[in-house]
Amino acid sequence: MRLVVLGGLACFWICLIISFILYPNFNFQTMNLSDLGSKASPARSVFNFGLILSAIFIGWFTILSHSYIILSKFILRILLSVFLLFVAVFSVDYGKVHFVISFIFFAISIVLFILESFYWVYVGLLLVFIWAMNLLFKMFGTGHAVVELLNIVVLCIYFIQEAEFTEKFIKSK
Repeated sequence: MRLVVLGGLACFWICLIISFILYPNFNFQTMNLSDLGSKASPARSVFNFGLILSAIFIGWFTILSHSYIILSKFILRILLSVFLLFVAVFSVDYGKVHFVISFIFFAISIVLFILESFYWVYVGLLLVFIWAMNLLFKMFGTGHAVVELLNIVVLCIYFIQEAEFTEKFIKSK
């Protein structure tokens, strides 16, 4: 289980780093991560490929661990995987469609945290607060790349922890 999660995370982060290298004009204060996948981006293929691979790995892990999680978490993880895939397919060039899809993706991730154990609730609520502050007061500039990255880092930690928990649960049986 852990290898599936780590493989998916490695694909995502490698593609993201390559995307930043390919798009040296990317600005964290004025842009969103989705701008890396736009038609105007020299990193489009690499970035969207990383999102698609990550979506596949999240779905794969969710299906492998379906016997060990409650139905609501299973559904949310599958939806997270599907909406991540949609983020790549319906790039920022699709305007409002992409915005709605991205919003749903990040909202699902926060709901996953809030439905999790005690301290994850606080992590989820903190992310809601940070998103709200950035949307209302432009804390990190006019773009959302910083907040998106923060949300993704937390999501990575969540999936690593879930993989470890699932492996321990399987071994204890």
